[in-house]
Amino acid sequence: MLNLDAEIFAAQQGVSLEDGIPAEFLDKYLSEKCRVWFTVYSIELCIKFIKNTYGFNDIVDDKERAVRLVDFLGEHVFNCDVVREAEQHSNSGSTSTYAYYYTEPTQDGNRLWPKPSWLPSKGDHFSEIKYVFGSPLLANDTTSIWHEQIEKSFSAKIMYASALESEKNLSLSMMLMWSNFAKSGNPNSPVPLPDGIPVWPQFTTENNQFLEINSKQMKVITTPNKSRLEMLADVLWKDREAQLHLEKFTRNT
Repeated sequence: MLNLDAEIFAAQQGVSLEDGIPAEFLDKYLSEKCRVWFTVYSIELCIKFIKNTYGFNDIVDDKERAVRLVDFLGEHVFNCDVVREAEQHSNSGSTSTYAYYYTEPTQDGNRLWPKPSWLPSKGDHFSEIKYVFGSPLLANDTTSIWHEQIEKSFSAKIMYASALESEKNLSLSMMLMWSNFAKSGNPNSPVPLPDGIPVWPQFTTENNQFLEINSKQMKVITTPNKSRLEMLADVLWKDREAQLHLEKFTRNT
């Protein structure tokens, strides 16, 4: 998300983010995002809320400021919606709901763009898909149709190049869980999960349980940063909804 939005904005401002996020750039960026994403009526309050929620006021280091901006962008753009959808699906009562939190770091050799030195290695958006479809198992295969297709795409050659043994094991486990779910609606059966992988519990609004997925240790956790996500939804998102209602009312009067 940093590359897709903040770095584009930075380039327009003639600012480099290689060494982190300067405080003055943060103010300009949040001002623009509050105006476009949330509200044109209380931009200053919006900026103040984000800074307080993510502890920006206590930071003097540009790199730490950048890390917290990445946290905000990821939670606003992805995590809030994912959790809300999981809660709504669970509350519908029609089918079971299983939630996962993917934390396998993307290997530097599989990145389409370089990772800033200040950015911790984490699971990137969409990067789990290759494990679901088994691409690490074919990464070193130079004879199959898969290899022919990969060679035709510049981005695919980077994203799917080579694989560690741990990544192959992760792929096998994820393929099993996903195929189990497709068969039965339950990722734990009918085929038993490998030793060391806990039972993946159903997600409910009471237990808030996710399965954290990575190659080192899969474990059951509760909704990451749940209170912060609730604050984003209760303050910024509701503010945006109120603004949209006001605009609609104004157009109809």
